[in-house]
Order: sequence, then structure tokens, then C-alpha cells
Amino acid sequence: MTRSLRPRPGRSAFTVLLVADPPPPHRRPGAESPAGRHEAIVALARAVFAEGGQLVVPADADIALVVGTVALDYAAPPVAERRVETGPSHLTVMEGGGFERATRVLLAPLAVRGALRYLDAEGAEVRLDLSEVEAEQPGLEEVRRHRVTSRMVEVTHPTVAVLLSPQRPAMQDVTVLRDFQVEVLVFHDSVLEADLEPELRDTEDPTQRLMRQAPGERWSRPRGPDDVRPVPPYPYLMQRLVAEWTGRDG
Repeated sequence: MTRSLRPRPGRSAFTVLLVADPPPPHRRPGAESPAGRHEAIVALARAVFAEGGQLVVPADADIALVVGTVALDYAAPPVAERRVETGPSHLTVMEGGGFERATRVLLAPLAVRGALRYLDAEGAEVRLDLSEVEAEQPGLEEVRRHRVTSRMVEVTHPTVAVLLSPQRPAMQDVTVLRDFQVEVLVFHDSVLEADLEPELRDTEDPTQRLMRQAPGERWSRPRGPDDVRPVPPYPYLMQRLVAEWTGRDG
């Protein structure tokens, strides 16, 4: 049975748009592993949901299934068990490139349990139900990766966007977000394509700034050229970011 973790009441409203591309076949030397990427996604989702924030992801079953499973812990209990009216789901999945049947089929069980709401490319809510579920579920290779669109930003009003493991098409997402003056953060350790690093250098990576605030932390000490970079403590980093976004860092 799934345990429901209710968000803390009385927190400031905020919305985070997550852009997370799948790992490429060949990673750049020194890049973090897919396990690190997964930890970052889950840590961001838990930090946002715990404070009552909203998380938005483009229609991508690979990412939405992971985040939706986390959101299930924070979803409202079944109607028969509710004592008060509940708000909307903390996770929004929105199509950015037209109708995506495979994603709808894969996410229907989570939508039915209140873990997410699903929007089409125009921002209209799509009611997914178990009639979407098929005896033979589609594979993730059948799902297209949807990009961030102007309409997505207009509908969801993100406070900030976080990029994890971005691939080259994510630069289109960055352009759209900057056009709407949405703050964009990129965890550079998660950038797996070597030739993409230079193009993202002017985009803030909050890792060093946040880790320098931890007394005695090895991230605050200078490293030699041969030193192995420690794995970012994503749960800590995401909690600190959410504290900033909600004004609790002061």
C-alpha cells in the first residue's frame, strides 16, 4: 500500500519546470553516471513536493514515470478516505509536440491515482483513465521526447527551470525559457555531451555556490587537476534550492 506524504501547509506557491534528457550512448569523460541523473531527478521531485510546489515536465514517459512514482507518495488519498477537499496534483505533464498516445497509455495508471495531471499541447486537461491501458503496453522506445514550448510556459507559469542531463535539443528549451525571462539552472556535472558544455557556461550551476555554504565540506576546498570530483549530494542541493525559492533560506 502506498504511503501518502502530505506536503507542509502554508508554503509559498512555486512551480519548477524540469528538463531531463535521456543519457546519450556515449558520455563525455568524467561525467556522472545515469544513477547520478536518476538521484537528481528524484531529489528535485521530493524537495518540490514536500514544500507543496508544482513540478512540470514535458511529455516524456521515461522522466514522467519516475517523477510520477515519487508524486504518488504525495497524492491525495482515495475519495473514500478524504476528510477535506484536496488541491490539484503536484505534477503536471504537458505535451509539447502534438498527440502522444504511447505516453498517455503509460501514465494512465498514475493519473487515475491522482499522482499527475496531463495536458495536451494547447494546455487543455486530458482525463486519462484505465481505458487507456492496453494488454500490451508500449515500450519507452516508442515515446517521443517533447520539448518546452511557448504555450507550455504560458500555461504552467514556471518560477524556475532546472536542466539535468541536457542534450543539444535542450538549447531550444533554453531559448524559449529565456524569451519568457524564466530563470534557468543547469547542473553541469549532468551534461553528458562534451561539445555542449561551452554553450552552457553562462547558465548558472548552483552546486558550488550552495556547497561552499557547508562548513568543512570538501566541495569548498580547491581541487588539483587530478582530483576526482565528488558526486554532488543532490538531496541536499535540491532542498537548499527549494528553501531559496520559498524564502526559507534567510
